[in-house]
Amino acid sequence: MFFRIIADSSCDIFKIENQSDNIYFNTVPFVITVDGTDYVDNEALSVRDLVTAMAASSKSHTSCPSPHDWMTEFGEEGDVFAVTISSNLSGSYNSACTAKQMVLENDPDRNIEILDSRGTGPSLNMIIDRLNALIGQGLSFAEVKSEIHKYMEEHKLIFALSSYHNLVNNGRMPKIAGIVLGHLGLWGVGIASDEGTIK
Repeated sequence: MFFRIIADSSCDIFKIENQSDNIYFNTVPFVITVDGTDYVDNEALSVRDLVTAMAASSKSHTSCPSPHDWMTEFGEEGDVFAVTISSNLSGSYNSACTAKQMVLENDPDRNIEILDSRGTGPSLNMIIDRLNALIGQGLSFAEVKSEIHKYMEEHKLIFALSSYHNLVNNGRMPKIAGIVLGHLGLWGVGIASDEGTIK
């Protein structure tokens, strides 16, 4: 059996450690726009340049992968597991679902499962690692699907923020709150809720 694991670039990895031989892995990129300049989140991205631009910016936003991007990576064959950033933070999940429907219109017997991580980077990374391990055990698509959903129910993401700059620029936090918290030197602790929102 041949499997494809496709993730959006919020997973922050470009290869799987100890990847099973029967797996194709790739990512579909977000595009980060900072003051009118696009930065494609792929292996060629200079993270240093992006971070420098964001620190100096007054406005930035991201564009999620398109259905066409997802569809291209689903390819013509193989069972597919697509892993996305939380559907409550981005349209990436909806784009992947649209791509799935487009593929199934032409190939209704294709096995494609879209996984809403309900989290960000580390959550996707853990799901990808677990998929790799399950597939490496020789499980069928249905067995991997069942096991990965159980696994996803068992983990929760907790993270820390040392800067509120991007939250303020993206309109996710009032400017005055970001300024006060920044001047006080307070770090924020975030928890991904069961619905995939940030608390």
